[in-house]
Amino acid sequence: MEDPNVPQQPQQPQAPQYGPQPQYQQPQAPQYGPQPQYQQPYQQPQYPQYQPKPVNGLGIAGFVLSLVGIIFFWVPFFNAISSLIGLILSGFGMKKKPNGLAIAGLVIGIIAFIVGLIWTIAAIVAVDATSDYIRSYGGLDW
Repeated sequence: MEDPNVPQQPQQPQAPQYGPQPQYQQPQAPQYGPQPQYQQPYQQPQYPQYQPKPVNGLGIAGFVLSLVGIIFFWVPFFNAISSLIGLILSGFGMKKKPNGLAIAGLVIGIIAFIVGLIWTIAAIVAVDATSDYIRSYGGLDW
């Protein structure tokens, strides 16, 4: 009893029938002739090693201290000490290569020492004159 209102289930399709499978054989490796003999193995090219530039530490230190001495020329005794040490280090730095900063430190150190010496003498004279002026008027009454 089949109800005409109920749809019928579709039939399963049949699997197609294939012919017999062909038989494959392992492929054979091709036969090559003997390999040529090379005379020299490959070598990587040789590059020159990195050589750092020479540095003159004494010349640099002398330059820096001389520069500090000329910047602080208005500080009486600090200037003389800094520029004098800068002069000494720059003098020793002149014996080494490269000596560009040592030469600059020597020149700046001489200028800084002279300017600082003049400034220090002027400060001492000013303090002495001020103390004489104060003493001539009876000192400070606080």
